[in-house]
Amino acid sequence: MPNNPSCFLFYYRTNIRMMKNLLKLFIAAMLITATVSCSDDNDIDKAKEKAIEKASKSFDGMAVETTKEKDDGVWVIKVWMLNSKEASVLFEYLEDDISLLEVSGKKGPFDYNVIHDNGLIDFLHAKETAVNETGNSMENDNIEEWSLDQDDDFGNKWVYEFDFDHPDKDVYIDAKTGEVIGSDD
Repeated sequence: MPNNPSCFLFYYRTNIRMMKNLLKLFIAAMLITATVSCSDDNDIDKAKEKAIEKASKSFDGMAVETTKEKDDGVWVIKVWMLNSKEASVLFEYLEDDISLLEVSGKKGPFDYNVIHDNGLIDFLHAKETAVNETGNSMENDNIEEWSLDQDDDFGNKWVYEFDFDHPDKDVYIDAKTGEVIGSDD
């Protein structure tokens, strides 16, 4: 700090001016960051809304949770749906175009339907075929869980997989043709 009063005044004014400019830069940077953050949040919200809308068209239930997660290098929107009987179905979509990656039912009763808009057979059709393969009845299906995805083991076809607890068996249904394409005891 200078000893001369006029130099002190110049030094003081220069520092104040510099501090004001730094403050302006800081505020501008914060506003830009907030704007970018809000823009990203809006994009996420729009993707989640589209995913919920698509899941709601496929399944008669309500969305109870929606998340965005990175899976194998891509962003995935997950929508958990619950129907009036508390059966839950999880829909997974690519964030970019809300295309279906997987659908799964982890909690029954599995007496609902899931309809797809991409040329795949609906859940009830696949379930009936799988239940017939096990010898169970539609009323007492013994399904533990099920899923629908593009399965590497079947040439990347869309495949329904049903896990039964009685008999202890997995049944695989081609989601395009509705035919049994495999089973594991």
